[in-house]
Amino acid sequence: MAETEEQSKEKKGIVDEIQKQLGRMNICEHIFGEQGVRSYIVNMLLELLNGRIKYYLKSFKSTFEFTFNEVFEEVITDANGVICMYNNCSGAEMKKIDLAIAFSFLDIIKFHRQVEYNVAFYDEILDSSVDNKSLEHIIEFIADRAKQQNKAVYIVTHKADIMMPQLTETVLLEKKNGFTRRIDG
Repeated sequence: MAETEEQSKEKKGIVDEIQKQLGRMNICEHIFGEQGVRSYIVNMLLELLNGRIKYYLKSFKSTFEFTFNEVFEEVITDANGVICMYNNCSGAEMKKIDLAIAFSFLDIIKFHRQVEYNVAFYDEILDSSVDNKSLEHIIEFIADRAKQQNKAVYIVTHKADIMMPQLTETVLLEKKNGFTRRIDG
């Protein structure tokens, strides 16, 4: 009988240790689970990201609102509050949304990592189906941003008719046989 009592105490000790470990695991599950620290951090970043996207869309004179939810699904609404699909937006609105998201992520990198670049390249951002008024807003915004942040900005476009009076210099490039070279002109 003494042996049985000792085995029972030993098994109770094992069960107690397992329950302690389970308690710690439950705490970890809560911290790193859907409602824990991870969720808190994601929601903080989403608030910042969505706020910056809203700022840029307003700067581009967009009539749409764009937000990411906690699983990074986009929610787009028009001026009347009607939910839209990205693919149903006009080319100009798609470009405004794309630029707003890109600028917003750059801001987050700048805010959280203190990483900032003094040069920006925009390759063919103006070559999609963007109306002239939207082009004006985008170019004006990029020029103002470059001036405020003391950045060198290079916009690559195949549209020779785009007027960019805010920019100080135009560089013409030509691609022949797979190589791009500067055209003096």
